[in-house]
Amino acid sequence: MKIQFLGAAGEVTGSRHSVELTLAGRQRHFMVDYGMFQGGREATNKNIEPLPF
Repeated sequence: MKIQFLGAAGEVTGSRHSVELTLAGRQRHFMVDYGMFQGGREATNKNIEPLPF
């Protein structure tokens, strides 16, 4: 199992947790608590950045 923390470090919103695991011999990948950044243009830019996978 691999868990990545992809957002909200030092911030209140924008939590994003990626979980990867093998289940019944198949690779699974899902997001948990996919929060959005709130605020002006900087927040919008963060929300539209591609994910690192």
